[in-house]
Amino acid sequence: MRLVGAFLPCILMLLTPAVEAVDRDGDGTHAENGDCNDADPAIHPGAPELCDGLDNDCDGQLDERLRCPRACNEPVFVGTPGLIHTAGWAVGREAVWTGAEFGVFIDDEISDFISFRRANAAGQPIGPIQFNPNSYQSSRADSLWTGSQYGALWSAPFLAEFPTVAFQRFDGQGNPLAPYVTLEPGADDPSVAWTGSEFGVAYTRGDQAIYFQRFDHLGQPISDPITIVARPSLEDPNYAPRLVWTGSGYGMAWHRRDSSSQPPSTYFLRLASDGTPIGTPTIVSPSPTYWGPALIWTGSSFSIFVETRGLANEPLGRLVRLNADGSPLGQPVLLPGLPRAAAWDGLGYAMAHRNVDGDLVITKLDTAGSSIGAPIVQPVAGVYQLPVGLTWTGSSFGLLWTEQPPLDDQQYLRLSIIGCACVDNDEDGFTNCEDCDDADARVYPGAPQLCDDVNNDCLHPDWPSTAAIPENVDNDGDGLDECHRDCDDTRSAVYPGAPQVCDGVNNNCSDPSWPAVTGEQDADGDGHPVCDDCSDSNSSIYPGAVQACDGVNNDCNDPTWPVVSPNELDEDIDGFRGCQGDCADHDAFRNPMAAEVCNTVDDDCDASVDEDALGEDTDADGVHNLCDNCRLEANADQSDIDADRAGDVCDNCLVDCNPAQTDRDDDGEGDMCDIDDGVIYMLFPDHTHVDWQREIGYVSWNLYRGDLAVLRAGGPYTQVPGSNTLASRQCGLADPPALDGVVPAPGSVAFYLATGVFGGESSLGTDGAGNVRPNANPCP
Repeated sequence: MRLVGAFLPCILMLLTPAVEAVDRDGDGTHAENGDCNDADPAIHPGAPELCDGLDNDCDGQLDERLRCPRACNEPVFVGTPGLIHTAGWAVGREAVWTGAEFGVFIDDEISDFISFRRANAAGQPIGPIQFNPNSYQSSRADSLWTGSQYGALWSAPFLAEFPTVAFQRFDGQGNPLAPYVTLEPGADDPSVAWTGSEFGVAYTRGDQAIYFQRFDHLGQPISDPITIVARPSLEDPNYAPRLVWTGSGYGMAWHRRDSSSQPPSTYFLRLASDGTPIGTPTIVSPSPTYWGPALIWTGSSFSIFVETRGLANEPLGRLVRLNADGSPLGQPVLLPGLPRAAAWDGLGYAMAHRNVDGDLVITKLDTAGSSIGAPIVQPVAGVYQLPVGLTWTGSSFGLLWTEQPPLDDQQYLRLSIIGCACVDNDEDGFTNCEDCDDADARVYPGAPQLCDDVNNDCLHPDWPSTAAIPENVDNDGDGLDECHRDCDDTRSAVYPGAPQVCDGVNNNCSDPSWPAVTGEQDADGDGHPVCDDCSDSNSSIYPGAVQACDGVNNDCNDPTWPVVSPNELDEDIDGFRGCQGDCADHDAFRNPMAAEVCNTVDDDCDASVDEDALGEDTDADGVHNLCDNCRLEANADQSDIDADRAGDVCDNCLVDCNPAQTDRDDDGEGDMCDIDDGVIYMLFPDHTHVDWQREIGYVSWNLYRGDLAVLRAGGPYTQVPGSNTLASRQCGLADPPALDGVVPAPGSVAFYLATGVFGGESSLGTDGAGNVRPNANPCP
């Protein structure tokens, strides 16, 4: 029976000044710059992640280290349950994990106080039970570990004039660190969260509203109570608040009975770090919901486990997931049983629920709430009592539960440890259910061979034999394999201490610069390294190169290299080498571009002598074309009476010099001897006479002389005698030649024109453009 006593309350409602950001745990960081737990020096940004169920590096994830068996899909009970306490009434909300051991705050009927007991990682009790003298006839204890101390709250009906909630700090042994403080009168059903630097507390009160209050790390109030959710009416009470810290704010879930005739619904609301509500409460699981809720922050989202009812009023479990902003994350998931407790291990959930036999069933769930693997069952003698607690330690779960066997007036509070049937002992990412050697982190399925005299790959068909490991086989036949210092087991010329053989690779594995190649670069890009190239600055020179007629010896294999073949020299410096067709490299006037002349040699190096476009000796008279005065008619004696270089057999003016062999009227008679073609040709036999062709049909002749400079200046062809020193005319001459001994002054040029007369004077002929020359001043 519970006795009522009178105790003086220690109610602190005053606000203390805000504390300046300090590093309370001495780890070099504080809450203001990211320390998610400023009460534990092993927890701070950058700390190594341990398998201890805590977020050691403050990244929002639990136990992400390889060895931590978060993805344990085959849970098993480890050892036997530890007996934490025995009493007529002995229950606890959860076993709090410190990183090394458990701490359990117990509703204890024997002492009528909240008591405390430690348990090791195996779930076995450590030391005696500690009784809290400030918790007479108290219940509903909620607690947590900050990293250096416990913070515990409990409903205390007799610590003050009115029932209230007490808050007190304890060391790791369960000893009080300071006097308790009480919340406002009527406070009940508390839930506590630790931010890393302060406590946040949610609770109900006699008016069935929900309140929030902040306490510093010493357990002193630093805010007045804030009304989070008021009670809409006498028929709409709020109860069972659950509070979690996200790293920047809080999430809170609770039940509300929206009508006295209806079962409760589950609500959710986010709070700022100072407890200010963000938005409005949201129904996340409509009526009916019972027992709970269990609220979890996964590091990125909220999870709410509730008990509800189906269409036939059958009991069902439901998981509701919310994003960090409180919005729905997928659809609610029906669970395989009624959730009595749940915990997050970093990659999924473990959930405790009851089966039809009254035993506790532990089921693993993935991140979406789907069952994983086979569940395990914790047998319960008689009936179990609520609450049930489930805690993740980093390598196992702690299940806190109470049973009362039939015909027994005692209850037994027990702590079971749930481990993983498959664990990764060597931290190589593979559990002993997959790893062929879970004691050696070098060995696992698919591991690379490390040349450590061990077969590292569990998937190797000959494991554990090392004989057939590819790295142990000498593939190139040089007597060494990859595991015995052969840095390139595909080349027999590459091994430790090998001599350099000029093959474009570094042959010596012992060279500190291997595989970098020195002294074997191919600077000119001809495919031959410098050690094999007699001229690595000229890409046209290399062993076996074809002679390119470029003035150098291209072939390094030539025994005379670098001597250049005479065929590639240009001794006469005419721009042509013998290999370029120079047939006389001693004579600069003879080369493929030289003009062929009549000199009895091959000037243009085309293997013909004194040839022209028609050939070498077209008329086959033994005289080559360039030297033949009649190329198309045989003329072996080369006779040329008029010495005009047109042989007599082909000369169209046999006795008149007509070197151009022109024939204006195409009558076969050259212009120089044709006196009936209408053209008068001028002749100058000596310095004192002017002669001209005696064209048939004329009876007399006129001879005009003029100054060429005057003509070029636009003057007439026939210039008035006396108009300049050279202007004259001789009219009515009977026969040529005419005497004309004029000597032009230096720089002056005289020109002559002759016309024939027969009943009239002939024209002066035509100019270069074919126009008739005008006779401006004719003879009278």
